[in-house]
Amino acid sequence: MLIQCPRCGNETRTAQLLSPLGEIMVSGPADSSPLPISAQVCVACGHIDLYAPQSFDLPEQQKCAEPVTLPDVVGNVLPPAATSGIS
Repeated sequence: MLIQCPRCGNETRTAQLLSPLGEIMVSGPADSSPLPISAQVCVACGHIDLYAPQSFDLPEQQKCAEPVTLPDVVGNVLPPAATSGIS
């Protein structure tokens, strides 16, 4: 598939982003491996668009065994002056 430059409409080429330490990677959700970022570089004007991978392998969602109830802490958090006008 040919990707055209959004700036001038000419052809682009796919390139890898490299540093002295190797490929530039993007990390996804927890428990997934980082994946390389790719770049579309215009052969005419030099415009560059960066692309992250379209998908990561998502870990299975964990379900809570029982619902969690949060305590009512509003009265303990606000100073007495702030609660005096509340009815």
